[in-house]
Amino acid sequence: MGAVVRFYRWLMAEAGVKPANTPWVESGRFIEFKDLKGFSSVIEVKITDLSISGRRADDPWDDHIQDGGRLRPLPTSEQLVLLESLAALGNTEMTLVHLFALLTGTRIQTVLTVRAKHVMRKPGDFHGDDIRLACGPGTGIDTKGGVKGVLHLPRGFYERLYIYVHSDRARKRRQTTDGGDHFDQPLFALSEPSRCAALRGSRVARSDQRWPAGTPPRQDRAGRAPVHQGRTVAHDAPASRQPQV
Repeated sequence: MGAVVRFYRWLMAEAGVKPANTPWVESGRFIEFKDLKGFSSVIEVKITDLSISGRRADDPWDDHIQDGGRLRPLPTSEQLVLLESLAALGNTEMTLVHLFALLTGTRIQTVLTVRAKHVMRKPGDFHGDDIRLACGPGTGIDTKGGVKGVLHLPRGFYERLYIYVHSDRARKRRQTTDGGDHFDQPLFALSEPSRCAALRGSRVARSDQRWPAGTPPRQDRAGRAPVHQGRTVAHDAPASRQPQV
């Protein structure tokens, strides 16, 4: 673009070309620099409002996911730290929310809009080790951009959710929500502070602020971990580290 601007400036200055419309809006800028001896100088430059926007090519070697931000999947070591932190916290709902995100790779808003009715069927009614839940418009489960999709839950984790949704703890939490205890309520009836903390953790995860191994992670970075990594942690972690529902 600079070459084009210089060409038209030459036409107007040397060849007498007079465009019918102003080709650009020009303004001045002052740039400060230092010479080889360290003395500061200021020069004035002319700039225009012309620019060519283009999409930057993705780095094929980048280990981040481009999904509204530079997202980094959690390696196994950081997933273990997350599980240990959840076990130390001892909150059933927060543990299940994070395990749901780890095992399915879904975003936090999707996890928090899963309804109690979605895990009401007995595990024995399903065949195979992969239990699928429809999500998106018409299902009650929010998805990014309103896209229809399918959540794949390992059978063992679905059994945990089934036990939880029928537990006295879950019933009491549903009773405290607007509308009372019915199965169209969110599966994880989080208190407002807990819900805000989970959503705030999701925003921190999107900014990709790294933390060293051994440091308790922010709570919802798990919402972006790949499915296969989450399953590795769930099955390979020692029993003492497994959060209990």
